[in-house]
Amino acid sequence: MQTESVFVHIVCYKSSSTIERCVAALLAQEGFALGQNLRVRITDNNDESDEDWVALEKLQSNYPQIEIERLGVNLGFAAGHNLGVGEFLRSDCGYLLILNPDLALAPSALLKLTSGLANAATVSAACPLLLRADAMLNPLHPPCIDGLGMCVTASLRHFDSYAGEHPEAVSLTQQGVFGASGAAFLASRAFIEAATVDGCPHEADTELLYPQLAKYRQRRVYLFDEAFFAYREDADLAWRANLLGLATLGIPDAVGYHVRRVTPERRAQLPAAINRWSVRNRFLLLLNNAFCPMPLRVFFKGMVLRNLVVVFGVLCREWGSLAAFVDLWVLRRRAGERRRVLRSKVSGSSISKVWGWFR
Repeated sequence: MQTESVFVHIVCYKSSSTIERCVAALLAQEGFALGQNLRVRITDNNDESDEDWVALEKLQSNYPQIEIERLGVNLGFAAGHNLGVGEFLRSDCGYLLILNPDLALAPSALLKLTSGLANAATVSAACPLLLRADAMLNPLHPPCIDGLGMCVTASLRHFDSYAGEHPEAVSLTQQGVFGASGAAFLASRAFIEAATVDGCPHEADTELLYPQLAKYRQRRVYLFDEAFFAYREDADLAWRANLLGLATLGIPDAVGYHVRRVTPERRAQLPAAINRWSVRNRFLLLLNNAFCPMPLRVFFKGMVLRNLVVVFGVLCREWGSLAAFVDLWVLRRRAGERRRVLRSKVSGSSISKVWGWFR
């Protein structure tokens, strides 16, 4: 059976140490061949000349069919991938694979992902089992799960399912998941078209925070919310997809090896910018997607208790994240518009069904 073509999009930012290994694993995928049923595009988000461009020039020299675009500005994860989404929709490929440059797929992973989607009539996106890797993208020993999709809690937090567990200590089966990690997920064309939110009059408000987003604006398709810039944008997409009835399948037989840099327990060691985005994006996530009627357990644990913990944590300890609330004020009109657009597309029964994931 002919495998439907896959468009792979990778956004690079200071990724010179892993991008070659990532691409090598991609080109070794069983059942896929570059220039036949596999198209690979790399968007370079670096805003200055550095080692990344040297590594990418080497890749293009070795594999001329790989498409590489150097932006000269950092558009962030969300807008960088939205540029690739636009290119995908203008292609004739059936599937889009969003892939991190610090991730290596096992040889059969892509075939198992595409087969899983092809055989699941009510599912339009899929994600692999990710195992943690070292800096060379080799699996850790003993093996450690990085995640099998995303799970959410009543405190309105999201986590990578089974993260930190030994693979043999848990029962891993093909299962529906709340959503996929942005590190690696496969989506059908129907998923992309349905989940995209375009045409908000105040979309340009994001440029007040990130002026560089004015560049390439006309070529981007807004699958990811660009106000997130980076961090939690995959949770926003997952929540929106669930509200729209778009299901995601976790396929543990499809395996990838991922370098995990950002975890909740490392928050104190993370750059201030990431913590600021984490705070801002938590509230953007709720503004975009948290519709009523809301279960009481979620209201008290998430909207009241957890939000108070976050606010007091910023006021008492993490002062560098105070600017997150300024960002939210700048984005308030845009967030309200996106919320109204999404709300017009979902029913009360869809909202109630989504809250069932928040345990």
